[in-house]
Amino acid sequence: AGRVNPSQAFWAAEPFLKPAGTVVIFCEVLEPLVELQEEIRNHGCCTCLQISSAWSRAYQVLPKRTHPEMHMNADGGYVFSAVKLLEPNPPKSVDSKRRAENGDEVDDKDADPQAEGAEAGDDEKPARKKRRTSET
Repeated sequence: AGRVNPSQAFWAAEPFLKPAGTVVIFCEVLEPLVELQEEIRNHGCCTCLQISSAWSRAYQVLPKRTHPEMHMNADGGYVFSAVKLLEPNPPKSVDSKRRAENGDEVDDKDADPQAEGAEAGDDEKPARKKRRTSET
């Protein structure tokens, strides 16, 4: 099999991946998968991004005795997996930058769900509990 850059392979296959579909990519080295994970995180097209280490252990099997090989290569490569979203959901900071570049208004209240609750309260403060004092 030929060597393919994981990033190129993912972006070539991504348009054909259905929403909620899982993509899994194997690579012998970690760095290209970390770069791909960052690209996808910034794009926002997938969720559940994971990189796992894969390794295997060879066993010697002989009559009446089976044991692992004494010398073993601990590095078996890395597996990247992700689940595609229905629509891209980029991080808020990237989304805000894009809207600012397009000349759209950037409203910080959209990014903060607690800001909406503050408006709905009409400046009402919660009732305070009275302190008990001992009178002796």
